[in-house]
Amino acid sequence: MRKNWTDEEIRVLQNNYEYVDTEIIANFLNRSYHSIKNKAVRLGISKNSEWTEDEDIYLEYFVYENDDNISKAAEFLGRTKDAVINRLVKLRKRDSSVSFIRRPWTKKEDEILKNNYIIMSNDQLAERLRRTKASVAARKVL
Repeated sequence: MRKNWTDEEIRVLQNNYEYVDTEIIANFLNRSYHSIKNKAVRLGISKNSEWTEDEDIYLEYFVYENDDNISKAAEFLGRTKDAVINRLVKLRKRDSSVSFIRRPWTKKEDEILKNNYIIMSNDQLAERLRRTKASVAARKVL
């Protein structure tokens, strides 16, 4: 059964949606998760906030220092790991001095490379490992 939204519920949603977990809002308002998501879309609100200049400066220093702990940067910024990676890609397109993040190869990645380098192309391996073709080619030599 469909329940109409009150002005107070809409106000709670608008004031909290960007910062509070959707499940918590749903429980507080005694509504379903999907009801909260759908109403947010209809109201034109989202959890994606604009990146600030301070956040961009932090990421530029993060890369300059060759830090590869994206999870730590994401936690510091209050963003998801994927959001930080996507922002770094955008910054790099805007300013070539923002280099790619160097992250160490894991044993699992080395194993995948070792087991598949003969049967898969560098393009396929790069896509599977979420690495650049150049890094795959360089690692195959080792």
